[in-house]
Amino acid sequence: EWNENSDKCEIWFKDNDEGNTEKANNAECWWVEPEEKNYDRHKNARCRTDDYTSGVQCGTTNHDYYYDGHCDYNKHSDFRSLDECKYKCDRWSKCVGFEWNENSDKCEIWFKDNDEGNTEKANNAECWWVEPEEKNYDRHKNARCRTDDYTSGVQCGTTNHDYYYDGHCDYNKHSDFRSLDECKYKCDRWSKCVGFEWNEN
Repeated sequence: EWNENSDKCEIWFKDNDEGNTEKANNAECWWVEPEEKNYDRHKNARCRTDDYTSGVQCGTTNHDYYYDGHCDYNKHSDFRSLDECKYKCDRWSKCVGFEWNENSDKCEIWFKDNDEGNTEKANNAECWWVEPEEKNYDRHKNARCRTDDYTSGVQCGTTNHDYYYDGHCDYNKHSDFRSLDECKYKCDRWSKCVGFEWNEN
């Protein structure tokens, strides 16, 4: 939101399905228009984590957009169609996939990235994983990544605590990768990744 009288700029983080506004002189609200995502659709299947577990639900049913960095999905029991479930995932930037069950009208919106797109066979369910697109990078050789204020940043959790992010830290460290391409692949696959640092030694 921009206000030309006060030179005030508000950068918004929480997704807004409807792009809601309120009339105000000298102000402008610009909502990002989401693009329809590409999915890998699995019929008669439930979504599963990278280690093939059923995942951890975030908060309570219909606690919209609740995510604390540790859970895997939100469950919504008030949706009436697969299209409605897909629409929610398309509109929400943090959504990496969704699961729809036509018998129970249950929609699970998944947040935690899944490298392999794991599923488990289940009747009347569908798991749709978002297909990641290869990112464009600005490559700096002989350089380390630094924050906006030129600090080394704060590590999230412990080494190899995969995908841990609490909203306050800056990076995950992985010592089990064997190549730059493997490091880049991880960033390409993970929606939250805004860059990566590789050390060949």
